[in-house]
Amino acid sequence: AEFEAMVRTAPDDPKGYEGRATARLNLADLLLARGEQADEELALGIRDLREALTRGAPRLSTQARLGEAHARRVQVLQGNGQDPIEELRASIAALDEAIRIGPRDAANRALRGQQRGTLATLLALRREDVRELVRCAIEDLDAALRLDPGSTRLEHDLGSAWLRLAEEEQLRGGDATDAARHALP
Repeated sequence: AEFEAMVRTAPDDPKGYEGRATARLNLADLLLARGEQADEELALGIRDLREALTRGAPRLSTQARLGEAHARRVQVLQGNGQDPIEELRASIAALDEAIRIGPRDAANRALRGQQRGTLATLLALRREDVRELVRCAIEDLDAALRLDPGSTRLEHDLGSAWLRLAEEEQLRGGDATDAARHALP
């Protein structure tokens, strides 16, 4: 209610939109934890983050939160059996902007790499050539690993991406040897 009042009384202040977005995204997390639907709260939180950006919210942190919110919505859409491809593209675009503003943030690069990998998997199911998308995911994950060298999660994700590229190369009649070698420790 406090953030609703802020938005009504000071509609040009990004803090009200950021606060309302946080409240909506937290509510979505609680709903998801209880096994309930949260798509509407996620969509409203995303809308509020976009509004906050148009009203001058801190770009890096808000863009990163927007990318994360889209990523959560992707998971919800997938869980509901819906097509999350447009939401994945929106997540990647928000993370592109966050990385442009703050290129040394390992978490944003890792999330963008993971989102690109998920998008590649879904597009591959449609028989689309996703090698370039997988290569971009590899670049993101490799950059994130250089920024956070001790992350075993990033090492795993990077190895998985290399395996995915090897599979795609083999499927398309290319040479999968180099990609397969990178996938090995």
